[in-house]
Amino acid sequence: MPDEVPEPPPSTAATLGRLGRAVLATLSNRAELLLVELQEERHRVVHVALLAGCLVVTSALTLVLLNLTIVVIFWEHRVGTLVILFLLHLAASLAGFFQLRRFVREWQAFPATLGELKKDRECLK
Repeated sequence: MPDEVPEPPPSTAATLGRLGRAVLATLSNRAELLLVELQEERHRVVHVALLAGCLVVTSALTLVLLNLTIVVIFWEHRVGTLVILFLLHLAASLAGFFQLRRFVREWQAFPATLGELKKDRECLK
């Protein structure tokens, strides 16, 4: 049997070098994920803003025409009609406000990046 010489353990410098490369690779991966999610968030915000703008314009025009039609139909009771229309629009506005506020409070930006960073933190413990 030939004598086998055992391999010497890696030096501290080599181990630290491997650890440094692993940390840099992980940080690079997380940075790329963050940039992808940032771009997705930007597209989502622009899309929502455009849709909201279109919705506001078309809804406003629709409501103006609907209100004029209703007031003309009930011309004899125009003050009461206007009060009822005002109350209906106020209720709709409040409902929309509370729904928008809930949506903004529940908005989670960068969920995948934050999840990966949390996993990394748990791994390091």
